[in-house]
Amino acid sequence: MTAKKGKWRMNFEKKRFLRWLLCVVMIFSLLPQTDISATTGDVNLSKVTSDMGNLDTDGYHWDNAARTLTLNNAIVDGTITLPDRESVKVVTNGDSTVQSISFADEYAANVEFSGNGKLTVQYGMNSGQATNISVAKGAEVEVSGMGINIGTSGGVDSTVTVNGKLTAGGSFSSAVSAGKVTIGSTGYLSVSGYRGVKVNGVRNSLGSLDITNAFSIENGGRFSYDCVDYGVMVFVGYYFDGSGNIVSLTDEQAAKMLVIPDRYIPDEYATKIVAADNGGMLQQAVTIALKDASDVKLEAEQVQGAGGQLDLYYREPLYELTVVNGTGSGNYKENTEVTITANEAPSGQQFKSWSGLDGLALVEGTATSESVTFTMPANAVSASAVYEDIPHVHNFSNEWTTDESSHWHVCDASGCDGTVSGKAVHTESDWIIDKEADTENEGTKHKECTVCKYVMETVTIPKVVQSPNPSDTPAPSNEPNPGDTPSPSDTPAPSNEPNPSDTPSPSDTPAPSNEPKPSDTPAPSDEPQVSGTPTPSTEPQESDTPAPSSEPQVSAAPESSDIPQSGETPTAEALDDTTTPEVTATPQVTVLPETPTAPVASANDNQSAQSDTATAPKTGDNSPIAGMIVLFAVSGVCLIGGFSGLKKKA
Repeated sequence: MTAKKGKWRMNFEKKRFLRWLLCVVMIFSLLPQTDISATTGDVNLSKVTSDMGNLDTDGYHWDNAARTLTLNNAIVDGTITLPDRESVKVVTNGDSTVQSISFADEYAANVEFSGNGKLTVQYGMNSGQATNISVAKGAEVEVSGMGINIGTSGGVDSTVTVNGKLTAGGSFSSAVSAGKVTIGSTGYLSVSGYRGVKVNGVRNSLGSLDITNAFSIENGGRFSYDCVDYGVMVFVGYYFDGSGNIVSLTDEQAAKMLVIPDRYIPDEYATKIVAADNGGMLQQAVTIALKDASDVKLEAEQVQGAGGQLDLYYREPLYELTVVNGTGSGNYKENTEVTITANEAPSGQQFKSWSGLDGLALVEGTATSESVTFTMPANAVSASAVYEDIPHVHNFSNEWTTDESSHWHVCDASGCDGTVSGKAVHTESDWIIDKEADTENEGTKHKECTVCKYVMETVTIPKVVQSPNPSDTPAPSNEPNPGDTPSPSDTPAPSNEPNPSDTPSPSDTPAPSNEPKPSDTPAPSDEPQVSGTPTPSTEPQESDTPAPSSEPQVSAAPESSDIPQSGETPTAEALDDTTTPEVTATPQVTVLPETPTAPVASANDNQSAQSDTATAPKTGDNSPIAGMIVLFAVSGVCLIGGFSGLKKKA
């Protein structure tokens, strides 16, 4: 059983391995396939008279009739020698690598590199004749090792023209050494290494060395370098004038030798003329270096101190943008979209608008937007963010502010100018009791504004004074009231002798009456008496206090007209008249003093008083019926007395 199980497991592992292998094969089958053909040894085409090589097996093919070498993903580990006296084309249709390329030394050759693949030459490209090399548009050639070194003695007469892309590097020599180098409008030349491009000039038809346009870049072309000593150098050597004298170059002359289009060289770089004394003779060269570089020199026909990294290409004009109170300042190309943003507004202010944007093509936002995007024109622009004071928004308090006459709401927002709201005159309320008064404490009350509750007036409420209780009336005093007793000067002195005239005639005697007479004043007594009324009880009673009344009262004194004045002798008629009582109203109770000073009455008067006292009503008899009877009786007596007085006078 164990053996069977192990055999089954082995078969399972084999099947799983086969499945994985099948997957890998399928994946690789889907990948694009590139045929790479390798050729061992050199390929010498200088003397051939027929086609040579197979693209499928060798990776190259020489078409003798078309004088064209085609490389198709080829790897040649030797040197390819091209024929002389002819114009040869090298077409690369796939990325190919060649160890080196050389030219026959007998005659000059013109070689053009083209194709859509990249050709890499590992150890350089050399020629001792005036060879002309060109890289066509769309082609790419990379030369390393010894770089490109072509031309006759001194590196003159040869040319390199770049319309595609050419990359060259030199470990210990110049990356490119030729009589003339031209970068076309579509070309890009990039060099690196110890030294860059060295050009020496080309002889003209007269045999003179012409260094005009020795290194030139057409507008649109590009040149970059990363070198130690220099990036580009035009070696002039001895420069003679028309008279054969060695003279120094001028900037204008140098600009015709090293031709760089406008807006290619950055502002911090410049074309420089470098000179050196060589045995008393002036040698010169033209290069590109930093403006402030002070160690640039010419030594052994090589420029030093002008190295570094630099990329020369057409730099579109940059126009300055200045942003005040915002961000976005800088230098920009024409048609560049630029965004500017206003800074945060100062305290108490807010952004209002931009100034300086008139005439600009706005892409996003407006002149009143804090952030706005526009297209940079072909001129400098200065934009300023403008701020304004924040409009004050009133925030009126819910609380009232008051004075003696008015009320209003104040604005409590910061920076307010004192604006108020709802100002109006106080509206006075009725009295509002704050504290009730009582018999012991005063109270308070006030008036306030019905709108803002401002207290307009506050007063004190007096203590409560209780009305007197009838039971609290003080007892009658035994002291007589001086006002109720006639003064001695007003009453004739009593006489013990009877006066005949005092005795009234029968016709003059009034009828008996219960009403008291003024002369019927009782004799002094310890008990208080009532003038013209019955003697009251000594105990105070509630009914003893007469109620206030508007009824006329009975006066116990005679009328002033009947009483003789001071210094006058009373007549008999006057004396007779004094005996007649004058009724004016209901009798009034009068408390006499304890020690009366009234004169002693005569015997007749005492008898009349006794009889009157016996018939007078009691003080407490105040029933309505009795009062009416007394009133009628008094009225009758007054009428009878009046008629009697008139009769006597008549």
